[in-house]
Amino acid sequence: MVRIKAISLDIDGTITYRDRRISVEALKAVRLAEGLDLPVMLVTGNSVPFAEAAAVFIGTSGPVIAEDGGALSLKDEGTMRKRVFLTDMDEEWILWSELKKRYPQAELSFSMMERKA
Repeated sequence: MVRIKAISLDIDGTITYRDRRISVEALKAVRLAEGLDLPVMLVTGNSVPFAEAAAVFIGTSGPVIAEDGGALSLKDEGTMRKRVFLTDMDEEWILWSELKKRYPQAELSFSMMERKA
């Protein structure tokens, strides 16, 4: 039997409509999962502050992955969050090259221009 340990969701276009309004049905599903002690992680190309705010408003308890995978935000004590940034571009390119081997159709994009170095 497989036990689901967490759910990860993209924000834009997955739990929101094109105009960025959140889907009420998606919100209900996220809160149901969280109520069953199943952490929900938000994944987005948006900035860390946007993703953290969305996590608070939506009510998720899992980590937040933001800035095209270049940043991670973890819940710490209370309402504090710990942020981890991939600042070593060599590491980022190593990860990208491994991803590209597995998924040749993957394309690189930069929604955060400061990540394009």
